[in-house]
This record gives sequence, C-alpha cells and structure tokens, in this order.
Amino acid sequence: MAKKRTDYPGFSNGTECMIWMGMNCDRCIKAEHPIVKHKMLVGYANKGRCRVNYEIMEAAVGAGTVTKRVSKIVHSPVCPFLRTEWPRRGKGDKDKNYPKLFEDGGL
Repeated sequence: MAKKRTDYPGFSNGTECMIWMGMNCDRCIKAEHPIVKHKMLVGYANKGRCRVNYEIMEAAVGAGTVTKRVSKIVHSPVCPFLRTEWPRRGKGDKDKNYPKLFEDGGL
C-alpha cells in the first residue's frame, strides 16, 4: 500500500500557524484541548477526533509538511469542519401517531 504524500506546505511560519489555530482549532469542540486541574495538565479532551488538528500538530513538531487535503484547508481563512457545539438529537419516539403500550384507551 502506498503511503500518502505529505510534502505539501502547511504554514510559512509558526506565528501564522498559531493565528490560524486560534481562529479555528481553539474554538472547535472536536480538537484536542488540554484538561488542567489545580494548575497541572492531567490529559486531553477529544483525543484524535479531528484529523486536521492532528496533522497540523504533527507537522508543527516534525517536518512541517502536511497532506494535500490539509494544505487546502489551512490556506483558507475558516476550517470547513469547524464545530462550536454538538448537534441536538431528537427523542427516540419519532412517530407521534403510533399508540403507546399503556395508553388510556377509555375501555
């Protein structure tokens, strides 16, 4: 199996990376966020949920290059996968006309 090419440019410098991550990843609920208790780092929330954030962090530590998909995303001002809150889920009872098991039938 061929490995994905990761020689596309990410950011030109660290400041640009931090500004983009501050506008996108820091507001996103899918990105990894540190959990701090009593001024100590105890872990990370949402480990590995956002692949874009993972690749950017990996590039910041490593060679500085990313895949073609992430390169297109970071060269736009807003991440298309940015989520500020989780979508609401509806109740399990979708069909309101279906009779209930112990419903007053008037018998």
